[in-house]
Amino acid sequence: MKSLGSATIILFMLTLSLFSQNNDKKTEPVALNKEYYSKLAEIIPIKRDYFLDDELNKLFRGKGFVESVDVLQRFNRQYRIVLIDSDAVSLNIRLYIYTSNDEYLKTLQKGDLFEYKGQLVIYTPLNLARNSYIFDILLEDGTLLVK
Repeated sequence: MKSLGSATIILFMLTLSLFSQNNDKKTEPVALNKEYYSKLAEIIPIKRDYFLDDELNKLFRGKGFVESVDVLQRFNRQYRIVLIDSDAVSLNIRLYIYTSNDEYLKTLQKGDLFEYKGQLVIYTPLNLARNSYIFDILLEDGTLLVK
């Protein structure tokens, strides 16, 4: 009976060890690029929301042209950067990037190309055709790209 208890404990410890190793691996951010948007556009409109549901809370990276930088508090962040994603050719994607860093408010201008990395927290379809969305992203890192 003792050996069965020991075997159970060892099996539990091995399982716990494997689980912790899988969680330690850092996943690369998903690229919001032409390939990603093409994949999204190929999905029939009624199923796009299901696809995007699976993308929530993932880390994304991409770039877009600054439309505006506003003082707007949401998701415990003080500022919102609105980007138009130029890689979304067949879809209209607007990115709302939320940050607490006031440097973006001071440095970003309309038309600037901004590269970001952040967590997708919510998406909002803008029409019934499901070809226009707002993606709300919590900024982890951002860079102004020089043209």
